[in-house]
Amino acid sequence: MTGINIIIRIILPTDDIFLTLTAIGAKDYIATVSLHTSLPEEYKKLFLEKIHQPRKYILITAEQACKLQRFP
Repeated sequence: MTGINIIIRIILPTDDIFLTLTAIGAKDYIATVSLHTSLPEEYKKLFLEKIHQPRKYILITAEQACKLQRFP
């Protein structure tokens, strides 16, 4: 597995497009706070400081995954 501490993806709640969530044994998370920047290096720094390090994310449930992917 890759990622940081076995966390493969943390999805931001403001994202317009979501990757397909799969059942490969990996856990997908959604951030509980949003980031607003267009600069990649600033985004990376803010992500680590505001979301990853303080653990501002939660595990996505099956119901949330369905809603994110627009399933009925």
